[in-house]
Amino acid sequence: MADQTIIRRTVIERGFRSATDNQPGGRAAVEAMRNFAHQHEEEKREMQELNTKFGAYLDRVKFLETQNRKLQAQLDDLKQKWGKIFPTKNNK
Repeated sequence: MADQTIIRRTVIERGFRSATDNQPGGRAAVEAMRNFAHQHEEEKREMQELNTKFGAYLDRVKFLETQNRKLQAQLDDLKQKWGKIFPTKNNK
């Protein structure tokens, strides 16, 4: 007996079907495809919106990291200046 590979796909539909639309290839199939296409477009739009938000978030993080480096450099400079003006016991 030969090995067989079975591939199964699951399609989730939104909406409802009329009890009279059970014939194969009928209006129910067309409506299911419309629902599937509409759902796909919604998901695509949502992913684009999330991608835009994520890009803005990454830009903000980069900006804040740059600001943090600048502030840290200023703080280090101030510590050096104040250390020279007011030497501590360890710095004499």
